[in-house]
Amino acid sequence: MGLGKLRFKSKQYTRMNTDRFKFRAWDTCCNRMRYEEDYAIVPDTGKPHWIHDQELIQGEAEQLILMQCIGLKDIEGKLIYEGDIIEVWLNGEYSIKQLLQVVFKEMSFWYMDEDGELFRFFPGVHLKVAGNIYENPNLFVHV
Repeated sequence: MGLGKLRFKSKQYTRMNTDRFKFRAWDTCCNRMRYEEDYAIVPDTGKPHWIHDQELIQGEAEQLILMQCIGLKDIEGKLIYEGDIIEVWLNGEYSIKQLLQVVFKEMSFWYMDEDGELFRFFPGVHLKVAGNIYENPNLFVHV
């Protein structure tokens, strides 16, 4: 589904179509990842609502946990989202490889290690999405 306009209670909303403003959501009822073709975020509230046949359905999709795209892609071209577990290594050398989680704290995206220490995003780092905290909960153990 491309850029489209949705009608909801006589207001018109336009979907944003840039990577930085993409979202996905974990559906806590079905235990599966949902993408933008399933729901829309209403700008007035910032909350997701279900979509059916390109129309917003009355009522919030309260069981969805939203995760924003950080605007970067991994080495395979896959978009990186908040909640992703990523393999990080410097200068392409796997000897320095580490699994980190992408988190949003203090109004910014960070890498977080298993001890809860935060690291800023910086150039020269190779990233590969290994999974996410919902579909692969045993991949990253935060203590």
